[in-house]
Amino acid sequence: MATDVLGSDKFKLEDLAGFNARQENKRLDLSEQHDPKNPYSQDGWIESDVQISIPTGIKDTSGCGKQFSIPGLHRRSLLAVMKAALADVTARHFHFSPFKRIWKPSFGPEQRCFDEAFTSDAWLESHNALQKQPNEEGCKLEKVILGLMFWSDSTHLANFGTASVWPLYMYFANLSKYFRGKADSAAAHHVAYIPSVRLITYYLFSLVPHASV
Repeated sequence: MATDVLGSDKFKLEDLAGFNARQENKRLDLSEQHDPKNPYSQDGWIESDVQISIPTGIKDTSGCGKQFSIPGLHRRSLLAVMKAALADVTARHFHFSPFKRIWKPSFGPEQRCFDEAFTSDAWLESHNALQKQPNEEGCKLEKVILGLMFWSDSTHLANFGTASVWPLYMYFANLSKYFRGKADSAAAHHVAYIPSVRLITYYLFSLVPHASV
């Protein structure tokens, strides 16, 4: 690349007068409208507060406890993740048409196999009900179901120490469990990072010293 540019007959050394690589890199970062040091500033991450109810030790006629706003929840739009997943190459493995899986042994009657979400009765019934619904005006696209599955568990950030995060993962049930379960399938989508219990407890006690949590 350098040879093609610097060795070109059209290249003029005076065009580089006053050029500063560091300054231009900063300008490029700003043009992308995100802070490269902050992983949540990319891919549509949003920071918001969560409203929860906790007992305070004070009699409450409503029985709902006191409302508190917990800051620090990082999340992504589920619709945006769904659109991105459908545009990804992994979508070619999606099952959009549900079916029944039947096993016919050498001896004995046929048996229904329930091995995937898209072979379940609930999925088949929902798919049939969706096909009976009228399309939106001017839309001729196929109507399909996306099955969303969520997991969450604390994840350690290092082999030593106690630093951890609590991510919320989303998987698509349209993918076979045999594909979805592979470590290199990239089937998991991070959709939220939940504030740790330790931080929430500290925050609550800072607001209500005698709160029961």
